[in-house]
Amino acid sequence: MSFDTEQLFQAIDIIVDKRLEDLYFDKTLVCTIKDDINKKNGQYTVSDGAISFIAYGESIYNNGD
Repeated sequence: MSFDTEQLFQAIDIIVDKRLEDLYFDKTLVCTIKDDINKKNGQYTVSDGAISFIAYGESIYNNGD
């Protein structure tokens, strides 16, 4: 039986690509803006109900959005 390294690497690439596709999940969080003092820079303090953290956006939002 002949061994073709290129075919082996192609098979590994296919397996890895499929596994990575299966790992995808939606990273969208629904949050409320708690502080918009730095909105001109696109920086907001937001809360998802459990924790507060800094988030960045390209659009201008206001407290409560």
